Amino acid sequence: MKKNKLDSKFDQLMTPRFRVISKYPDSKFKLNSVIKFKIATKKVQSLYGDKYTYETKHSFFIGIDFFTEYPAIFEPIQFWKDRKPEDFPVPFYVRSETNNVFKISSVSKRTDGIPGLFFNDGVHMGGFAIDMTKEMITEDEYNRSKEFSTQLRAKNNKFGIKQYQQK
Repeated sequence: MKKNKLDSKFDQLMTPRFRVISKYPDSKFKLNSVIKFKIATKKVQSLYGDKYTYETKHSFFIGIDFFTEYPAIFEPIQFWKDRKPEDFPVPFYVRSETNNVFKISSVSKRTDGIPGLFFNDGVHMGGFAIDMTKEMITEDEYNRSKEFSTQLRAKNNKFGIKQYQQK
């Protein structure tokens, strides 16, 4: 199955990145360099258990665990950092810091350099800065969260209060 451009952009955004923020003895990484991972092949995934790997010049694979074990040396880069609005596939889905989920319909460039996100899911519409998001999620995760929220609202509406939706 051939991947489309949207899948490719989504994969690029979901792939972890780390910045080297400190040197250590015999390090091959330069200070402030960005370490980009690749999606591991099925063989590498089965051998090492990592979905993403960093491959060295000598085909040695390093998993994410190595980089997360040394937070004083490797800083994780949030998915939206150092990205332009056109780097984002539209639509895409995010979970906010308050665990709300949103279907993002457009991305804009703000004056502070942080991308702005806009959503309109038929019930709510609005916008916020991308740095208020916790993570990107898949469409399936979004749909499951929305379905759960709808069931929860219906369960908590014991008094027959009418709930209006935007048409």
